[in-house]
Amino acid sequence: MGQLDVLLVSEPGGHLLELWAMRGVADAQRRAWCSVDSPDVRSLLRGEPLWLAHGPTTRNLPNLLRNLRLAWRVVRREQARVILCTGSGVVVPFAWVGRVLGARVLYVESASRIDGPSLSCRLVGAAAHRRYVQWPDLAGRVRHAEFRGRLPWEHEVADHGTRGDRVLVTAGTSTKYAFDRLIACADQIGGAVVQHGVSAPAPPGARNVAYMTFDALCDEMRAARAVVTHAGLGSVLLALAHGHRPIVMARRPELGEGVDDHQVRFARRLAADGLVTVIEGPEAVVEAVRATDRSRLAAAASSGANSLLTALERDVRETV
Repeated sequence: MGQLDVLLVSEPGGHLLELWAMRGVADAQRRAWCSVDSPDVRSLLRGEPLWLAHGPTTRNLPNLLRNLRLAWRVVRREQARVILCTGSGVVVPFAWVGRVLGARVLYVESASRIDGPSLSCRLVGAAAHRRYVQWPDLAGRVRHAEFRGRLPWEHEVADHGTRGDRVLVTAGTSTKYAFDRLIACADQIGGAVVQHGVSAPAPPGARNVAYMTFDALCDEMRAARAVVTHAGLGSVLLALAHGHRPIVMARRPELGEGVDDHQVRFARRLAADGLVTVIEGPEAVVEAVRATDRSRLAAAASSGANSLLTALERDVRETV
């Protein structure tokens, strides 16, 4: 095969949405993608050259070894010159194999990491030629990391479609942690569309769906008047990409809603930047929906967003 200029690597979900926002830095080059099979991967990367990695990757030694072999085969066969990656799991073997085989490795830390680096960011470590973080607070806590602004999530979908009157309530795709406190918001909102996952469905009057396909979720976001969601990276970024200022309730570990309090920190930081409206309980959702004003979202966009993409474009140009 001919030489591949850029290989883009991430897990599905929010990390894939972040990588998708970086795709423009490789528009003029021969590029391919690598991720784990999922509905959002099949939808977003339809028509793109794609290698499917072995999942699940979390604490899974057999799949780590399989993905090491896959990384060696892909990077060597494609002669990849740049590996652009973000997130966790599959990026670690691809970053280290890329470094060994002479590729330039660029790692962008997830926007959900505000005051401490992820395990993957630490594991990529010396393999990465450059590491970028998306919050200034984190730059001084990750050795040799640079802050050049954040990704422009708010502008990913140009055509937001025709808004309806209904409200979308989504608990994300977790198959482990219920979030009944969020689903209770539907009690306060008539005719909501509720994607409840492993949580108990909303009472009659709401349209309940356990899980939606990625395309169906995008359709609902385009049509929704407002989006009420947990503070998961993927759900928040997808709402922003569809022109919403999402109404966000963070999962709290002390209530058994998540593994740690990273959603609390993430939600507060986005609220400080004017990107989300944070509520602490379902009783606040009606007023939050009334106050939703998507026209203010563009004004709240970070002035540093383009700087990160410019830095990545420079990194790619220096290599290819």
